[in-house]
Amino acid sequence: MHWVLLRQDENGVRYEIARSPWRSRLEWLAEQYNKEPRHKQLWFVESLPPVTPAATSVDR
Repeated sequence: MHWVLLRQDENGVRYEIARSPWRSRLEWLAEQYNKEPRHKQLWFVESLPPVTPAATSVDR
């Protein structure tokens, strides 16, 4: 399973910042960014859905 670090701005827009197979690394990064008082964004980690053959563009 892979994980993604996301940043959500004050308008609710989400941006993918990084991907990794190591959830703990991304959670540590999110924690560090959330500690920063200058940031108005929310940083968090979510799992990526598994890629299935139907979700790829190889067969198109």
